[in-house]
Amino acid sequence: MKFTQSLKFNFLLWILGAFFLASIGQSFVSYWSGKDILIQQIQENCTQIADATGAEIDSWIEGKFSEMSTLAKLDEVKKMDAERLPALLSGLMSADHDNLYVVWPDGTVVGDIGHMDFKLDDRNYFKLAMEGKANIDTPVLSKATGNLVAPVAVPIYRGDKVVGVLGATIKAEKVTEITSQVKVGETGYAYLINQDTTFVAHPKKDYILQKKLSDEAEGIEDIISRMTALERGIAEYKFDGVAKYMAYDPVELAGWSLAVTVPVSEVTQPLDNMLHKMIMVTIVTLLLLSIIVWFVTGRLTKPILGMVGITTRLSQRDLTQEIESKNRSEIGLLMNSLRDMNDNLNAVLKQMAGSSERLASVSDNLMQTARQTGQASEQVSASAEEVARAAAAEAEDAQKTSELVQQVGLAMQNVGSTTEGISQQSINFKNIVGRVTGLMLRQKDEMALTVDSTVNVAGVIEELSNKTQEIGEIINVINNIAGQTN
Repeated sequence: MKFTQSLKFNFLLWILGAFFLASIGQSFVSYWSGKDILIQQIQENCTQIADATGAEIDSWIEGKFSEMSTLAKLDEVKKMDAERLPALLSGLMSADHDNLYVVWPDGTVVGDIGHMDFKLDDRNYFKLAMEGKANIDTPVLSKATGNLVAPVAVPIYRGDKVVGVLGATIKAEKVTEITSQVKVGETGYAYLINQDTTFVAHPKKDYILQKKLSDEAEGIEDIISRMTALERGIAEYKFDGVAKYMAYDPVELAGWSLAVTVPVSEVTQPLDNMLHKMIMVTIVTLLLLSIIVWFVTGRLTKPILGMVGITTRLSQRDLTQEIESKNRSEIGLLMNSLRDMNDNLNAVLKQMAGSSERLASVSDNLMQTARQTGQASEQVSASAEEVARAAAAEAEDAQKTSELVQQVGLAMQNVGSTTEGISQQSINFKNIVGRVTGLMLRQKDEMALTVDSTVNVAGVIEELSNKTQEIGEIINVINNIAGQTN
């Protein structure tokens, strides 16, 4: 028998196959369920980071607005004395300021270093401030210091009327510092874009104010439009062929949009590691299970192989083997059943041996009875022939007697008609009577012979009946032996 046809191989195949399928199924179900949960958590985390970072930038900008609004409320500032403003503004400057200035409604500028030879009436932040809105514009690189600065403008009120604008170019490295502190996964980062999608803050400095998101990431126009509309959300996109998640949140005070992005592969990497570990655990478990199943099936198949040997010897008519099992399981019961069968076959064969001797004796008697029956049959046949012959002779004599009687009748008639032949007729009549008497005597003897033959036939028939009974007994013995054998 081939190993692939053995019970051990089939046990290994089915048990390990079932365990493998169950393990793989469980692993993939766990992986996909965990992946959905982890992705959801990462997305929520990215969204929370974006919200928190956007709120931090908003808070920083709001602090600058509050600081500038406080300065704008100073009486010396509200007087807008062009001669005294330079010294005043110079004294109010802090380390975060590149410059500090006041703008008249016509756009004239007086700064901490005196009158400026340009006007700002065309700048958007000036217009918004004149409308009573504190605001910050897109950062720029300062030509004087080379620092990244952002224009901040707040209205100057006299009563309820806006009479001018207090402006400053504040160092915007703080914005870059805040965004650069954001870390998601291994390579995840945050960046800021303004309304025209120009990068305001980015981990790569050569991107700041030099590149636009709309130029760098193609195919995400819908996401960009939502970002510039100052919406919040999360989306999946591809950048340089790498699938990424991006959570975006508005910086409402500045009109910017903050994005937190992370590669999908980094999000699922813990799950991939977990899947690899689960596969390794499954493989090791399969190996251990193979060893266990090998030994267990060996213990199970060993008594089965023993039973195969027993049945093989039984098929070869060997009933001398001793069968005994201490196993209390179904296999032990089967072994004990084989033992009982072996013992029963031994007992049956012993009975058959005794019955065979009886059968031989009965067979001899049957042969003798058959011979005697044959002889009796011959006697019956001979007696039947004698009876037939006697009956035929009797019939012939009866015929002759009938003819003689007819002749006597005729003779009696002739006696009545003539007397001349009485003498001759009397002689004839005497002869006829003598002949009739002889025939009657012969008939009597033949009838006696017939009776004797009939008696002989009856005896033979009785003897045949006895022999038939003996044959019936022999047949019963044979049937009993056949029943025991079955």
